[in-house]
Amino acid sequence: MQASDVSQALDWRDPTPENVFSCLDTLSKYVMEHGASDKTALDAIIRLLDMSDRGTIKDPALQEAIFSLCREAGLFPYLNEATLTWRDQVAYTSAAAATAASTSASVAVG
Repeated sequence: MQASDVSQALDWRDPTPENVFSCLDTLSKYVMEHGASDKTALDAIIRLLDMSDRGTIKDPALQEAIFSLCREAGLFPYLNEATLTWRDQVAYTSAAAATAASTSASVAVG
């Protein structure tokens, strides 16, 4: 799986559930091979999240898959807490608590 496969999967004009699902399938395979912190993966995940936030992607199951990819990549600052599933809310809250603990430990040491 190459970065060009992900770019091609994102290059659709009509955001039908089938097109979005196909893109998520390609992106998931890419993430499994290259990791969620790969630049191409991060860019694609953020683009899909943006489409979801703008209402371009409306299917709740597809939105949940996008949120899961965000969780896998650690992109919690980009998520809207009000729209998260309970699984993602747990992860979001845990990440926020860890960030707050890390920040206060840095301040205490510094």
